[in-house]
Amino acid sequence: MDSKRLIFWNWIKLHYDTVGLFMSVISFLIPFCALVFSAYQYVDIEKDKYTQQRYENYHMLIERFGGGQRGSLSISAASIYELKSYPEYCAISIRILKYFKELWKDPFLANEINLTLPSLIEECDVKT
Repeated sequence: MDSKRLIFWNWIKLHYDTVGLFMSVISFLIPFCALVFSAYQYVDIEKDKYTQQRYENYHMLIERFGGGQRGSLSISAASIYELKSYPEYCAISIRILKYFKELWKDPFLANEINLTLPSLIEECDVKT
């Protein structure tokens, strides 16, 4: 048993510089990997928060102009215009706008819908 220990320690003494370099690299890589993993988790969580916030904002816009409560025409028109900012929901936005255009028959809102629909259709690449 002592001879194995002696061989091991002799090998360490012989390769002292290499072992030191290896230990330095390992002592750097372990915290670095932990940092990279933590950064990835943080970015992933923030991305999920951003996606959820956009989802909530989109639904708030829909409620502002079509939630069954007709409020100010200017707020409804601004909400319709803002739908362009949500290309990820373009397909449903197109259907909603077409529905409300037929439902309301208001010339002011119909005009805003007519101005917004082409942008959404182009963004979504939906043939109507």
